[in-house]
Amino acid sequence: SSIFYADKAIEVCTREKIYRNAMVSYQNKFTSTMYLGQYNKLAPIIAEMEKLKQFLKNPSSKIKIALNKGFLNYYKGQYAEANKYGLQSLALSRSNEDFDYMIKSYQLLSKAATGIGNYEIADSYDFKVDSIHQMQVTDKLRGEVQGLEKKYETQKKESEILKLNAENKQKSTLNNMLIGSAIGLILFSLLGY
Repeated sequence: SSIFYADKAIEVCTREKIYRNAMVSYQNKFTSTMYLGQYNKLAPIIAEMEKLKQFLKNPSSKIKIALNKGFLNYYKGQYAEANKYGLQSLALSRSNEDFDYMIKSYQLLSKAATGIGNYEIADSYDFKVDSIHQMQVTDKLRGEVQGLEKKYETQKKESEILKLNAENKQKSTLNNMLIGSAIGLILFSLLGY
């Protein structure tokens, strides 16, 4: 099972002091445990992630931990606490301009708001998720269009170069024929004397 392999990876990564990979393995274990509905096993995983955080400088670790705490509280029915951690992860995500974690933070906040019964706020969070998704799709399309435009311009220049090379070859052939004809005429006229 994925939890077994996550535990093995955590063991090796912690022993070898590869803390970033250990954090990823803890996250995978957390996610698998959550999907299996074993919510009582989540708090110890978060505690281990908190211990690892001291070795990591990347902000995503703090965001993951805040999100995990938020989802744990959500599944326990503690929506106000889930909201608190959702806001914390959102603030960290915004400061790092991490749109994927912003989406996850807004999704947590939406669930917490729904749990509290504040459907209007939940809808506003869902709208923000959709807006970020739309922005990501637009950015991706813009990048693809720019790539296609660049490819078109490159192909256009290559075809112009091929055309100029063909014209130069044709001119060179014509010049060689003219030079050959001129030399032939000169030789013919010299022989005629």
